[in-house]
Amino acid sequence: MHASNAIRFVVLVTLALLTLRGDEARAGGLQVSPTKVDFSAKVRTGTLTLSNNGAAAVRIQAVAYAWTQSASGEIVLVATKDIVVYPSLFTLEAGKDRTVRLGTQLVAGVREKTYRVILEELPPIHDGAGGGARIRMLTRLSVPVFLLPKKATTAGKIRGLELRTGHVAFAVANTGTVHFMLGQVRLVASDASGAVVLDRSVNGWYLLTRGAWDAAFDLDASVCESVRHLEVEATAGKHTWTSKLDVSVPSCGP
Repeated sequence: MHASNAIRFVVLVTLALLTLRGDEARAGGLQVSPTKVDFSAKVRTGTLTLSNNGAAAVRIQAVAYAWTQSASGEIVLVATKDIVVYPSLFTLEAGKDRTVRLGTQLVAGVREKTYRVILEELPPIHDGAGGGARIRMLTRLSVPVFLLPKKATTAGKIRGLELRTGHVAFAVANTGTVHFMLGQVRLVASDASGAVVLDRSVNGWYLLTRGAWDAAFDLDASVCESVRHLEVEATAGKHTWTSKLDVSVPSCGP
């Protein structure tokens, strides 16, 4: 780059956190509704309404992804043609709305299929003139899309509860045919007299069918040595699953 040329930097920042209000999701100056789309044997099409509440026009790209999860619950996305998105590329003027249409030709199976439609703001084609460092915040909205199974069954299980080298580990598994929202996951440890020596809780998120969320809790040495009983409880709506473990000799060292 010649010294006489203006130096400009555009930092592209993806906004991954959405502010949920009812059935709308907001990020930056963009808003989308609804925040979830369900397909079924009878419903093969749906729509999203994207609103631009900002002061300038924005370019939007809409892409469908197959959605799975890692063992730690992280989102894993792979581009797919299972869900048709139209339009996939458009400009949304300030103060305007745009309808994005979704559709599929897939038929309902034994288990639910899960997807996400990503509505992503693209950098402007012309970013104006002038020197100096510039930061541009770009918005990214993610909407879950579910293809419901022939028969929806919610079921879960806590498996692999163990205390080893000072760590309590277990997995919460979705053994049903549809996803669920994993609520509170609680670990209670007690000593030989039944007194509680540890009571910890964490909040979960989506747990997809056939998915499992691996959990691990570190115990202080003094707590670990006193543990004689472990109990884990996980909730999802009206459903509750538990697992218990009696500990004769705790494994607290490396």
